[in-house]
Amino acid sequence: MVHRSWTIAHAPRVDVPQAIEHVDGSILCRNLWKIDAMIPMTISAASRTGISGLVSSAEAGQDVVLSRHGRVVAEIVSAEEIARLRRDRELLKDAAIVMARFATDSGVRTDLDSALEAFGLSRNELESEAGSP
Repeated sequence: MVHRSWTIAHAPRVDVPQAIEHVDGSILCRNLWKIDAMIPMTISAASRTGISGLVSSAEAGQDVVLSRHGRVVAEIVSAEEIARLRRDRELLKDAAIVMARFATDSGVRTDLDSALEAFGLSRNELESEAGSP
């Protein structure tokens, strides 16, 4: 009797509505449906499946989660998903900066003359430094 392991060919295909892909700020929505589209696989099973099968699965939108001794060690995802994740990461960095600035902003503003005075400078010194090469 031949024992067949659970491979990508046996994994259910999950179709995602296009609306989810086009919603602005849908990081959470996109990740929620991805949970159902993940294919858990051991390193040994992935090796038997082959790189071609793993790549085909990623291209079809099914992430392959690779585990060793029951612990997730890697994921195979499409280039499109990586590009989305990188874009989302940059957006999240920008959002974190804005939130940090908002949280720490006291609303107090300092005019240029007060700042120059605090550093022991004058407008003339500033202008002469700016004008010199």
